Amino acid sequence: MIILLEETSGIKKVCGKQMFHEGKEYHYSQYCIAISCDQGELLFHTLTGALILVLDEQDKEKSMKELVQHWYFVPEGFDEQAFADEIREILIRFKPVSEHKTSFTVFTTTECNARCFYCYEKGIPHFPMSTEVAQEVGKYIAEKSGGEKVNISWFGGEPLCNSRAIDTICDVLKSNRVDYRSIMTSNGYYLDREISSRARQRWHLEEVQITLDGTGKNYNRIKAYVHADNNPFERVLANIESALQEGIKILIRLNMDASNASDLFALVDQMAERFAVYSNLSARVVLLRAFTGNIHEFATSEEANEKRSKLTECLAGYGMLQQDHLIREIKLNHCMADNDTCEVILPDGQVCRCEHYKKEEVSGNIHGETRNEAVEQSWRERMVFPECGKCSLYPRCYNLKKCDWTKDGCLETTRMMLLEELKRQILTAYQAYQNGGEKQE
Repeated sequence: MIILLEETSGIKKVCGKQMFHEGKEYHYSQYCIAISCDQGELLFHTLTGALILVLDEQDKEKSMKELVQHWYFVPEGFDEQAFADEIREILIRFKPVSEHKTSFTVFTTTECNARCFYCYEKGIPHFPMSTEVAQEVGKYIAEKSGGEKVNISWFGGEPLCNSRAIDTICDVLKSNRVDYRSIMTSNGYYLDREISSRARQRWHLEEVQITLDGTGKNYNRIKAYVHADNNPFERVLANIESALQEGIKILIRLNMDASNASDLFALVDQMAERFAVYSNLSARVVLLRAFTGNIHEFATSEEANEKRSKLTECLAGYGMLQQDHLIREIKLNHCMADNDTCEVILPDGQVCRCEHYKKEEVSGNIHGETRNEAVEQSWRERMVFPECGKCSLYPRCYNLKKCDWTKDGCLETTRMMLLEELKRQILTAYQAYQNGGEKQE
């Protein structure tokens, strides 16, 4: 048995090693993910974050005591979900609490120049952030950050429909000597060379996520841009290249449903031909969810995951797949919504917890300290599903009752996708070990 990655420090402190008893019956932990590799079998524990290599069955039998001590095997009747809940609760209780807010999602506008049929923001009022509010937002961020580095996510609507607000906020931050970086979610239509240059220098923009829904004809139909030129698809591709040349990372989100799955393979071929030379471009596949409006559902979850998996492998083959590092810590919260260091700022200066903006979820504004505690607290309520009891991913999962992603329950397609991604990350960690990691016997 070779230890490639030890248990995370928090788990070591809370769990320690499991006692081994001769003669007791043990079975694999439900949190043990096993993957074959060239040297034997990799075992990753989703609760402890440890990764080991066992060479063969003889090695496994010889190492049984150590495998039990490291929680890869547990005794019959052991309630692993209750154990994981207890560990999670202890780690949450002792998690350091920051007095400052260091992560802000800023809606520069709720306006958008596209009309995607699947958009979850349908029906919300459209209005931009004024220069006056932008100045106040800059001051608010500077004050709340308490001198710490700030991470800003520009959001909308389409944030570039109001790039002047970004200029104003960044100018205020600079005048207050705030260290900041930013990322953006955009359709890319306005991300021309001049904007990319300005964004890199003035906004400290490091990454932009841009959605592509298919090749030209499909893309232009789905985006349905208003006041657009003859070929928005080609314009966006040119803008992506300009941003890449400016040194901005581009993450392409490929939204998939049954209507465009086949066309996305042709799109990836086009992307590879044009962008494979750029190391700062990556892509990932996302199965569309029907938050509002209708999407074209796959006949079965197996079909959906098969299409998504094949397209993911296609991206990997071209070297364009987004590479996520193996996250080994047990999850203690879901996202920005239940993280007190994060805040969402709307175009009128109101604040809320989630970027899936709903008027009734506003909890306060940047001009006062008072927050609607009932709204704030409602975003901390956790959701546990019946499937959680036997799920190997349970320690890595933390769902919220109010989240749109949980309203349909725990979907089989989601579990299949997350497990596939985890296995890919485990193999990447193993390859990193082979390329220079030190063995820990």
